Amino acid sequence: MRNQIREKDDGTFEIGKWLINKENKVMFIEVAEADDLKQAIDLADVYDDMDFQQAKFEVDRIGGIDTAQKILNELVETKTVAVFFKKDNFHLDQLRYVDQAAFEEWMDITSKNNGISNEDFVGEWELKNNLKTIRFLSL
Repeated sequence: MRNQIREKDDGTFEIGKWLINKENKVMFIEVAEADDLKQAIDLADVYDDMDFQQAKFEVDRIGGIDTAQKILNELVETKTVAVFFKKDNFHLDQLRYVDQAAFEEWMDITSKNNGISNEDFVGEWELKNNLKTIRFLSL
């Protein structure tokens, strides 16, 4: 279970995830509340299923686990942070690997265009998280 359950002072429960922010502080991000433990467990299971389905979708859209692993290895080897590809037209041989500065520049340009771009991307952090989610939840 990736989503965690915490009991609150009033006897209700919150469901969420522990994350590390930019300042390396651990934070609990609450996504739902429950009146009792059974409801909390049921909600955590639903959120785990949703996380798994989203991770699977993201990995499948770039060709599956083997392709995702190849891209991740290439990102690490080339010391790049993301890979770009044409929207809805993923081809392994047409990927554009970018460093942090190029990625930030693309994000700035895209945000000025209201998020409109003819390219999509997947980042190293995203690939690692998605692969971890699929492996963890499919055991």
